[in-house]
Amino acid sequence: AGAPAPAAPSAVAAPVADRIAGYARRTLSLADNFVNLARAEAAAYAAEVLDLGEVLLDAVDDLWPQSSARQIAVVAAETDGEVLVEGDRALLTRALINLVDNAIKYSPTGGRVDCAVRIEDGQAICTVADQGEGMSPAQLANLFKRFHRVRPKGGERIDGVGLGLSFVHAVVQRHGGRIDCASTLGQGASFTVRLPLASA
Repeated sequence: AGAPAPAAPSAVAAPVADRIAGYARRTLSLADNFVNLARAEAAAYAAEVLDLGEVLLDAVDDLWPQSSARQIAVVAAETDGEVLVEGDRALLTRALINLVDNAIKYSPTGGRVDCAVRIEDGQAICTVADQGEGMSPAQLANLFKRFHRVRPKGGERIDGVGLGLSFVHAVVQRHGGRIDCASTLGQGASFTVRLPLASA
């Protein structure tokens, strides 16, 4: 007689394994977000002159797997020349990744996210607009607080731990800029980052 056949996995094992894997992913995400936020608030930045339009394209490219999986078109408008700012490339790229990632998460499947970089009133402007459900004034008031997350209509779960926009806010402020969000329920949300242009 040969060795006994391996036991078939129980019907309970797969859901338990999936749940453990989910907890592990969220724990790693939380740790990663804390590290990023701590770095954003640290004293030393690796400043260089960079093209904000290129930073946006890098962010959009990085999120292609997520946008394509949900059939969401992330459209970056063509920039009219360079939009030069002075800052930490890694942190600014991560900040724009967070903004575009949020727009993808809160957009309906098959929707569209519009991004653009331009110069306006002597500042570098980057906008990221989605076609999601939008937010109420109360939600907007708490948007950049740590661990604050907007729950979509119907209570669908959105991955994340509520530190992404806090990180973006910290990075933008440390670069001498400002971030605002305009949103109306049922009409999506539009984030606008304003940064000083690099000195000539």
